[in-house]
Amino acid sequence: MLRRIFLKKMALALCSVSWAGTVMAQSPPGTRNTRRVSSRKTLLGTDVSIVSYHGSVDFAQGCHEDLFRRAEVLSAIFSRHDTHSALSYLNATKSMKSAPPELLAVLGTAEHLHALSCGAFDIRVLPMLSLLEQESSPDQLEKMLQKIELAQHNSISIKNGSVCLGATTSLTLDGIAKGYIVDKMLELARDLGLEHCLVNAGGDIGCFGGVPGDAPWEIAVYNPFSHGLDPHPVTLRSGAVATSGGYFKPYAGTYHHILDPLHKISPWHHASVSVIAANAMAADAMATACMVLDTPRAQALLALHSMRGMFIRHDGAIT
Repeated sequence: MLRRIFLKKMALALCSVSWAGTVMAQSPPGTRNTRRVSSRKTLLGTDVSIVSYHGSVDFAQGCHEDLFRRAEVLSAIFSRHDTHSALSYLNATKSMKSAPPELLAVLGTAEHLHALSCGAFDIRVLPMLSLLEQESSPDQLEKMLQKIELAQHNSISIKNGSVCLGATTSLTLDGIAKGYIVDKMLELARDLGLEHCLVNAGGDIGCFGGVPGDAPWEIAVYNPFSHGLDPHPVTLRSGAVATSGGYFKPYAGTYHHILDPLHKISPWHHASVSVIAANAMAADAMATACMVLDTPRAQALLALHSMRGMFIRHDGAIT
């Protein structure tokens, strides 16, 4: 029954149409016939915005609608809050034959990044996260978290298009799926013929083509201690930047939504970490991993894999 409901919902999502408002601004010098077109919609539990440049506003708007629709379809696969999603089905049944290829791709990459980060990034922390969301007292929460035995690294088996989980394994893709969706939205934007596009899904940002006039995209990073955006933006012609921070969704005591799977605590090494990478999925997952690691280990991890990072400390200093 769960699988039939999931497949039915996927079919409905494929037929849905998304609408978003459009804002036009003055085009850069030398691009008189190019318009800036922006759209925004609430998806994936956050604000998702698209900016592109094109000579036809109608064409760009139509492309944005297609991109939002792509995000809706993918969200129906990865959401742990949607009881009919593929991920929820997998968590409930521990086995899924002929899994969606998108789910297989994200699970495979998640396991790869788990190994690269020496376990700092781990999609098996859902039992801990579920406890946080029960809003227990800090003392109760600490005791319950320490009793949890998280599944081992070999508790996910992917073979011939099927996925099997260990009996006690439950997964959350919160720290990687949004980046994957951004990448797929940008892939579709290229296929549709857009040459300049940026997608921002709640701080997971991907872009290509720069801004007309041979300029890069300027992406300002939120600094929670400056009550606004950092004055030194990240500049990218193509690539991605993702920010992970512990200042959102505070739970009891010192807990937030990012969890250290080894020590079963919320890490406080940094207020936030922004990672610049070739794609949004890697940036998303590595930003989460770097929140778990102290600054020297996080910087070494990024350097090893040709990524860059921006670390904001709890005193507001940036490294």
